[in-house]
Amino acid sequence: MRAGFLNRNSQLFNAAIQAVRAVESETGSIIEIVIHAAGPENADWIFDEFIQNDVTGFDIMGISYYWAWHKPATITKTGAIIESLRAKHPDYDVMIVETGYLWTTDAQDNANNIINEVHHDYSPASPDAQRRWLVDLTTAVKTAGGLGVIYWEPAWVSTNCFTQWGQGSHQEHATFFDFNHNLIQEGGIAWLPTNTPTNAKELNLAHPIRIFTDSSHRILNLEWPEALNTDRVQISLISSAGKLMLSKMVIPALLSPGYQLQLPELAAGIYFVVVRQGEGLVAREKIWIGGR
Repeated sequence: MRAGFLNRNSQLFNAAIQAVRAVESETGSIIEIVIHAAGPENADWIFDEFIQNDVTGFDIMGISYYWAWHKPATITKTGAIIESLRAKHPDYDVMIVETGYLWTTDAQDNANNIINEVHHDYSPASPDAQRRWLVDLTTAVKTAGGLGVIYWEPAWVSTNCFTQWGQGSHQEHATFFDFNHNLIQEGGIAWLPTNTPTNAKELNLAHPIRIFTDSSHRILNLEWPEALNTDRVQISLISSAGKLMLSKMVIPALLSPGYQLQLPELAAGIYFVVVRQGEGLVAREKIWIGGR
């Protein structure tokens, strides 16, 4: 029963992934696919289930984290979980794709608010507590190698709209705006500079590695800065389904300022180029390879 259920679900997810890849092929655009798991402490087994059941063609492991629903997992524990996921699955990025924190316990309307608990370190509820929660969470995520944090939902202010559950918003107390729709400058919005994206290609390098194919899609080009000319690197080409298509070890110092790699016969589609130096991830790039 369980095997049949997992097989059915894996087919559904893979069909969705294939649909996104088809749009990529038709438009020439690169689209990042996120699979979203609820709760940091569930993430490890959830993503193991996906990968073990051949759902591997996504890009980002996304996690929800709300104190009210995912306690006792702390921000520190969440960072440790992200670090573990990055070590266990280095070909995937990880990020918090949903979080929220209230700036007041008051309500403005008849719709019950859905977040009603504060963490003792970020109490009482206030714009400053909301900002500190986001800054501390984002710092932990990025220190662990995660991409960053997405807030949900900063603009769900109260209105005259209503549903069967009440009139207004279920989260006007956790937006970035006060009850008069004015931006709260000292609140969560002040967190945004902390959440500037990280990029593995720029890790410990003055300039990023450039990774691209030639017009024939037969040659993979890598151009690297002098900072990389001290040790050998491993170049891997991985299909969107997670299959290793090519692996090559080279010494940048002997090949500066770059390297050209002859590609095997490949079906048209999206591929990933991963460059590692020792245990560290130096670069990861998604490329399009046309048919032969």
